[in-house]
Amino acid sequence: MAPVTTESLDPNLVNHGDPNLQCSPATAWSVFVFFASNYLSHCATVKTYPGSSQLDTFIATALALFLPSYGITRALFSIVRRSRLRRNRNELERAAAAGALRMVVRNDDWKPMVGDHIRPSVNGLGEILLWSGGSLPRDPDGAASEIGAVSACVFPNIEDREGDFDDIESAGPFSFTYHVERKRQNFHGKAILPPGYSWGNVHPEAKVSWAETPAGMQDAAGGSPSISSNYNWIQSLVGLFQAGSAALTLYKSRGDQIQRYGYAAFGLTVVPYLVMTIVNLVAQIASADYSNVYMVSSPEMEEARRHGGVFDGVVGHLEPGVEEDEADDPEYMVKSIDGISVLERVSGSDSYPQTIAVGDKAVSPELGNRDIMVPFYTTYELHSRSSGMGDSWRYLQYGILSIILGGLSLIVVGALTHFENGQSTQSQRGWIMSWLVVGLAIGWPADAAIGMKHHFFGAAMAICSSAIFSIPAVGGFAVVAGMLREYGICESS
Repeated sequence: MAPVTTESLDPNLVNHGDPNLQCSPATAWSVFVFFASNYLSHCATVKTYPGSSQLDTFIATALALFLPSYGITRALFSIVRRSRLRRNRNELERAAAAGALRMVVRNDDWKPMVGDHIRPSVNGLGEILLWSGGSLPRDPDGAASEIGAVSACVFPNIEDREGDFDDIESAGPFSFTYHVERKRQNFHGKAILPPGYSWGNVHPEAKVSWAETPAGMQDAAGGSPSISSNYNWIQSLVGLFQAGSAALTLYKSRGDQIQRYGYAAFGLTVVPYLVMTIVNLVAQIASADYSNVYMVSSPEMEEARRHGGVFDGVVGHLEPGVEEDEADDPEYMVKSIDGISVLERVSGSDSYPQTIAVGDKAVSPELGNRDIMVPFYTTYELHSRSSGMGDSWRYLQYGILSIILGGLSLIVVGALTHFENGQSTQSQRGWIMSWLVVGLAIGWPADAAIGMKHHFFGAAMAICSSAIFSIPAVGGFAVVAGMLREYGICESS
């Protein structure tokens, strides 16, 4: 770009006293190019969650533009899961680590149907848990089988699977909630859930086996099975280019620009996007991209089929896992006797009731503590168990790590400027600093809010919070545009 040369223009105002710079007045187009190359293009490196719809991808890109730490938060998911680096796992298990596998789980609207097999939730003493918090005592002499029908309701619960439930919920740390909306994700195959069932994320350490190939089709299978995934090397190259571009912009902010605007210098505003791009580049290396999510079978899926569910395109199945101390736990089958649904024990110790008459949620107040609970899902095998860290603590760790990485921006700005004001106005400093601070701190809760948007309240909160916390970025963009018009567009000669 040639320097501006006019007889009435002071040469020092053209190059700001640096003979190695060539500057020209900013035009609308040059301002747009600056914004596109230093802000918008960095959002192209944002890591998407498996099976993300086009709408979710657009929302993620837009939020990363206004809140760079949002892009960092999504990248942390892939980095922590590092599915690509799990060489000792099969392809399905790596997909589970990436958060790309779904299983059927019961939800709060579930009701037992004739033919269902149910394992009630039990406590550490092996007693059947009740909704009230109590338990149904066992009879060690086996006399319980003579009690007859014990009236009860049946409720899904997670009390006895809390650790596993937390891990399943964390298949996507924030946007991936436990009950996954079918319309929000791209599923491989046909998936129709009956009432009372939802989609859940498979544990990242789950043992998963391939679905059996139908007889006579082994030769036509074409070798080892696989599912569609890709390592986006193009996006990685774009990330490298954008990191270099941001570093160059940062380098150009030296000298007169920092002296003039202090820590509000427009060239320093690219630092959060540089950090986001670098973290996203690491995420691209650590994990593959999945354009679809894949179904794996479980006892709950087979149960849902009997309830009218349709599941075509199932790629594998979860390996069942029953602990030794669960071998005597009761299993009941739902039967109809004289028009009354009952649970009849088909396995387990005789110390459990032989039959339990099933009531309805509507009459639960009358039944009191006779409301028994069943788990949302059946236990399955894991390669390794988590440390028992609660879901809230895990979320907090992600938030802290996201803020620390985002905080690198302030460290760089402080190191270059010592937070001196220069000749910047209070308004300029206020908008730029609020942009940096909000951008590094709000990405994590923004992802949590987006994860609840399939609820009406969650959707309203996500929209309102995103709009409010985007205001500093909008103001910052306006300040940068004003600085560019005042300072000009400069290039090294």
